[in-house]
Amino acid sequence: MSPEPVPPPPPPKCPRCDCGEPFAQQLEKGDKAFRAGEYEMAAELFRSMLAGLAQPDRGLCLRLGNALARAGRLPEALGAFRGAARLGAMRPEELGELAGGLARALGQREWRQSPPGRATEAQGEGQQSSTPIAPRDLLGCPRCRRLLHKPVTLPCGLTVCKRCVECGPARPQARRVNVVLSCVLEKCFPSECLLRKLASQARTLQRQQQPEAALLRCDQALDLGESAAGAGPPVRTPVGR
Repeated sequence: MSPEPVPPPPPPKCPRCDCGEPFAQQLEKGDKAFRAGEYEMAAELFRSMLAGLAQPDRGLCLRLGNALARAGRLPEALGAFRGAARLGAMRPEELGELAGGLARALGQREWRQSPPGRATEAQGEGQQSSTPIAPRDLLGCPRCRRLLHKPVTLPCGLTVCKRCVECGPARPQARRVNVVLSCVLEKCFPSECLLRKLASQARTLQRQQQPEAALLRCDQALDLGESAAGAGPPVRTPVGR
């Protein structure tokens, strides 16, 4: 009499899950929470799943990094992406959420008090501004609402970031960066200028298929942001875009 066939092993269980829910279902829960904008919940689900694995999973590391980046927890997100990098070479598109989170964090940190360009827009509409214009407003880009970076002046007289011109629907001829204004910006806001420079380098390296170098620039920008903030609380970005 032939022995009975051995039944297949049960599907993997979610680590630390008392209900014995299959791993795939927990993964889908995390993905669903991420798609719904519940980034904190998604991050905790992915972190819990990783904690119980005998060997780290690269896909889970990337999911955790993306959720943490969207939640504004950039130092933790960077750690998750480093873990993914140790398990396999990073591709530029895999750093999209980290780059976006860094850009949102820098924008909020620079303009927590008064977004630049609002006073100028109000005056252009014939409205009187009730508050004095701050230096950051005068040196802010009216398009991206951040401190000017590589400022260029358009034929209409408007001064914007060079990247804002390049990203526009109609790309005019390449214009020279205003060197004098750049020097003024670096003198008045050295930390913010360096942060913008590092973020710009990270985007460029990502486009050049150099994700490891881009990750390093993000790390440097985060370190600089934390040191510039001093003992104050770290900047947290809104969950939604």
